[in-house]
Amino acid sequence: MLPLGRSPFLRLLVPSGTLLGLAGITMSEENKPKNELTVAEALNELKLLVKRFDERVRRIQRYSSRMEQADDEIEGQQKWVDKQRQSAKDILTRIHTIKSTIQQSNLETRIEYGGRQISIAEALAFKQMTFEMEKQLLGAFTPSTAEQQIRNMTNRTQISNETMEALKLTPHLFYDEKEIHEAREKLLIFHSNIDVLIEASNHRTVITLG
Repeated sequence: MLPLGRSPFLRLLVPSGTLLGLAGITMSEENKPKNELTVAEALNELKLLVKRFDERVRRIQRYSSRMEQADDEIEGQQKWVDKQRQSAKDILTRIHTIKSTIQQSNLETRIEYGGRQISIAEALAFKQMTFEMEKQLLGAFTPSTAEQQIRNMTNRTQISNETMEALKLTPHLFYDEKEIHEAREKLLIFHSNIDVLIEASNHRTVITLG
């Protein structure tokens, strides 16, 4: 990845009012449930919430039934299971709120790359799906079919470029090899820079949970 700020054509754009000076936050404030936090903080909270939700599910699976003739394993087991369920539902609500707020923020927050502005949502779509598809497309341009045909014709399992040239059996390419190579390099650089910009945006963009 290229470090942020090292390249003159990388710049982060966020909607007005979304940046927050975090230096004044005290320890007591940090310990309170937060409805105003950076996207990076929200993403970290989502990971913790998923773990807490999974724990509630495991507890319910373990204690949501017993043999009729047996004693409760936990005092007030029915109420305890009900509380676990409510806690899990509250966690799900918080997860939904955070995720939907992040998605809305990603649609509004824009980054600039090489003079072109795109939303974080577009950048994530490229990173998570279209990057691999574009890389696969460029990787499809290969001389392998021609090389296999030459090996079959000469009855050789291996044949050097020099030998192919001497026999005038060089592959005929239906693409510009240099252009494909440059496109691959450009794609990889774009992917690395997008990672840098998304990370910077996540640490600087503040969302407010409704």
